[in-house]
Amino acid sequence: MAEPRILVLFGDDSFTRDEEVRRLKQARRAEPGGEYNLDELQAEEVDLPRLRAICATVPFLAERRLVLVHNLLSGLLAPVDKKGKVAGKSAATATNGEAPPEVLKGILAELPATTTLVLVEGRLDRRRVEPLLPRGRARLVEFPRPRNEELESWIRQRAAHKGLRLSDEAIGALRDDAVRLFEYLRAADLARLDAELEKLAAYADGQVLDTEQVRLLATLHEENVFALLDAVTEGRSGEALARLRGMLERGVRVDGLLPQLAAHVRRLLVAQETASRRLSPDEVARDFEVSPWLLRRLQPLARQLSARQLDAACERLLEADRAIKAGQRDPEAELELAVARVAVLLRRRM
Repeated sequence: MAEPRILVLFGDDSFTRDEEVRRLKQARRAEPGGEYNLDELQAEEVDLPRLRAICATVPFLAERRLVLVHNLLSGLLAPVDKKGKVAGKSAATATNGEAPPEVLKGILAELPATTTLVLVEGRLDRRRVEPLLPRGRARLVEFPRPRNEELESWIRQRAAHKGLRLSDEAIGALRDDAVRLFEYLRAADLARLDAELEKLAAYADGQVLDTEQVRLLATLHEENVFALLDAVTEGRSGEALARLRGMLERGVRVDGLLPQLAAHVRRLLVAQETASRRLSPDEVARDFEVSPWLLRRLQPLARQLSARQLDAACERLLEADRAIKAGQRDPEAELELAVARVAVLLRRRM
C-alpha cells in the first residue's frame, strides 16, 4: 500500500502521538536532504496561502518532503462568531473571504505527490475532518487514551520494549496506581508512567520485579496522597493525621490537598448512589465525569457508609474551605481538624 500523502494524527494520548511524530521526523532526516526537506510549524505561525506555498516547494536532492503542522484543523474547525472570529483571530485572514476549511480542502486536493503533510491534533471530531480529505490519499490515525485493560497492555508493551520484566501482580499494581493518578489529574500522564518504567528497568537490570519492589521504587502512585485518602475513608484518624503532617512538612500545600479530599468524598457519594440504585457504573461515570473503574473500586467501601455520614463529611470539608478562605483560622491547623473530624465521621460502619 502506497504511503498516504496526508496523515492526520490526533487523540487524547499525546504521548504516543508525539512519539510517532518523532519517528516520522527521524525517518525524514535519515533520507537525502535531511533537514532541508523537513518543515515543522504551529498553526498560529502560518496562514493558508503560506501553507500552500510550503507544500508546493520542490524537495532538495530527494524524492519527498515532510511538512508537519500542529493544531491547524482544531483552529479552522472551531466555532466562528458573526464577525468571523475564531479564538480571537479572523477566520477569513488571507482567504479572500472564502471559508478557511474550504481553502484547506483545496490545498489538500492539490498537494503535490512529492510532499507528505502531517496534521498533528488533539481531540477532533473525525466526522468534520473527513469531508476535507481527498479520498484515497489521506489517513486519520487516532491515539485514544488507554483505559483499564488497555492501560495494562500498554504497560506490558512499554516494559518489554525497555527490557523490564514485571510480575503480573506488579503490572496490575502499576495499572491501578496510574488509573488513580489519572483520575485525580483529570488527564492521562503517560510520559510520567513511561519515566517510571524507565527507572524500574534501570534498577532491575534484567531481574523480575514484584509488587513490593514496584511499590518501594515507583513514585507514580503518589503514595502519600492515596494513603491519606484511604486512611480518612477507613476511619483511621491517627494514621491520617500522621500522613497529613508529614506531607505538610515536605511542603505540600493545603490548597492542593483540601480539594482532593472533598472530591474523594463526593466520589464516594456517587459510588454509594450507584450501588444502592443498582445503576450501571459506566452510565453514571459519564454523567459525573468519574472513571467507571474508580466507581467499581469505591463501591464496596461506599456500601458500608451512610449518605448521612458522607453528607456530614462533605459539609465539614466545605466548612474548612470557607474558614481558610475567609482567613478565620490557620490553614494547616484547620485542615488537620477537618481530616481528624472526617475520619471519625466515616469510622462508623453501617
